[in-house]
Amino acid sequence: MNPYAPPETLETEATPSVYWRCFGERVMARDGAVLPKVDLETGVSEGEMLAVPRSYQATSLRWVPIVVIVIYLILGEVLSNFVLFLTIFAVIFIVRIIPALRGKKAGTIQIFEYRETSRHRHYLTHQRWRHGIYYTTVLLFILGMAFGDKITPFLPMFPAISFMAFMTILLATSLWKWVERPKNRTESAPSGWLRIRNVHPEAMRKLREIEAAEQTKLALAPAGRTRRIFTRYFHRLPLAVVLGNRQKNLFHSAIITLMKLLRSSKLERETYHFDETFEVSESEISPPLRSSLEAWRLAHPDWKLVKIERLPSPAGDLTMDAVFLASPLLEHVLTFSHTTSAQNLAAHVECEFLTSLQPSGRIHTSSMPVFDIGRTDVDSAQAKGSHLQIFETHLARCAQHPLAPAIDLPTLLARLHDEKAEAHALLEAAAYQGPTREISI
Repeated sequence: MNPYAPPETLETEATPSVYWRCFGERVMARDGAVLPKVDLETGVSEGEMLAVPRSYQATSLRWVPIVVIVIYLILGEVLSNFVLFLTIFAVIFIVRIIPALRGKKAGTIQIFEYRETSRHRHYLTHQRWRHGIYYTTVLLFILGMAFGDKITPFLPMFPAISFMAFMTILLATSLWKWVERPKNRTESAPSGWLRIRNVHPEAMRKLREIEAAEQTKLALAPAGRTRRIFTRYFHRLPLAVVLGNRQKNLFHSAIITLMKLLRSSKLERETYHFDETFEVSESEISPPLRSSLEAWRLAHPDWKLVKIERLPSPAGDLTMDAVFLASPLLEHVLTFSHTTSAQNLAAHVECEFLTSLQPSGRIHTSSMPVFDIGRTDVDSAQAKGSHLQIFETHLARCAQHPLAPAIDLPTLLARLHDEKAEAHALLEAAAYQGPTREISI
């Protein structure tokens, strides 16, 4: 296989498990894809680099001020200021905000690409200045429209001065953004793909090498190998579950609530089946997860480490790690879970305790919000506080019940697998996730 030759198939006929690929001198990426650690503009692949999001949207907000001005000039004498502002906000909301929140169903695609840290921080500084100037100008122009009739008697040229200043600053910030725009361009491709052109030659060379190495690795894999995958619909879950531990952030809560009401595709994720997890060592887990594990061992040195599992996302932007620990008599199981994204390392580590009862049934206590999925033999509850406090709550809930410890570690692992399988089946039955399907790799 010549890795430098363009593929013989069409751009959109890639295997479902492929989230990015080279196509001639361009790079193709699906929504949510994480591109390899290569700066597409400079070809640099070493040193300090950041994974940054890059979005493509068919509609642009830059022309909205022009629409606002036209509305004002035509209807400013007819409509009250309140109705006029409401109309302006509706235009912005419909044109940009709703499509952005709805995600790829509205033509919005977001990927993650790596950039040199120093270069990206320089770009972010200029971007903040542009946004500050732009939105301050828009705000002042709107205030000028609202109180222009009171200013005009003292300054007859105020409407013209306000209009010219607004247009000058708008054009200046647009020109500034155009000068500093990424050298490579993004454009929509069929079937939800994003096409990136004008990629640096050195970056293309490195990407082809990476792609060729991955294809070689797949070619050596057993023929017909597949992976199990399903779609998880977070917008169907209760709002408290979707918000998680970020409910105190009012802005974040408002955005997520709106996305949930719009049934945004941004709240849908392709997820590997739990059977696709693989074990990793303690040295490979994230620092927050390792800190939680060490703190628990310090307080409970007799607890046994059962296993550490990892489940990446198909797109590669998320990595979910879980550490399983068992009490000395194997009656309680503690699970620490932590999710990292391509952009950042979240500090919050979730925990949950599970205890089997005699003759049947289980008690489940979690730091995460719980919701009804039709279980009749599991008593689930959320508990607040530190991991040690949550364990105390769990022990209090178990105090009046006869416990059923596992005989040995294999029996405990079998119980955990059955627990996952039962939860997975009930989530699918409740339509919180789609059916499991197999994809070739």
